[in-house]
Amino acid sequence: MSKLTCIGYVLIFAFYTTAQEYIFADQRYGKKYPIITLGALQWFKSNLSFETKTSWCAQHGKGANCNEGNFYYYNDLVSACPQGYRVPTWTDWENTMEVIMAKHQINPDSVKYKKGVNRGALIVNGINVMDDTLGLNVKPVGWVEGNKRESQNEGQANIFIIDDKKKDSTTHQHNVKGSYTKHGHNDNIIDKPKKSRRLSVRCVKNN
Repeated sequence: MSKLTCIGYVLIFAFYTTAQEYIFADQRYGKKYPIITLGALQWFKSNLSFETKTSWCAQHGKGANCNEGNFYYYNDLVSACPQGYRVPTWTDWENTMEVIMAKHQINPDSVKYKKGVNRGALIVNGINVMDDTLGLNVKPVGWVEGNKRESQNEGQANIFIIDDKKKDSTTHQHNVKGSYTKHGHNDNIIDKPKKSRRLSVRCVKNN
């Protein structure tokens, strides 16, 4: 292989990695987030940690300096993400899963979709988005119910997803290793303060 060819490969690789990942600074409070490009979308690679009036910080109970991000009520979703970004829709998620499956050579036939018995749930088995195995760096941080972090759910990554097909802003996902479940419901989401759950938020935007 010639030196020119080697240089060409290095330049292509450098362009690819630079185009695929970069750092975004949230001008509201200076927080820097790693961004990954997957298909036509740019995703935060960590949970949002912007502080709202009702957000909850896992380590301190309040504040924006959470390593795992903040937890949010569903009615925070309108203004939680920085300008230009949004809470992902179900279509965003589905399109990203197609990119991830192709990128990691996951046979579509190995991915199984089935309806759950709980609140019209859709269960997807065969895709693992936990612990950065596929680039999204999803972490199992559980959820907050009332003002208490529910430790029994720390094996899950629970994130809000806007169901753009059903127009449902209570929709969310429970991600575990090798599987995720999507559903929406008012109880525990739109509920009494002691029962309302706060979940993690990832932000996304179009390229």
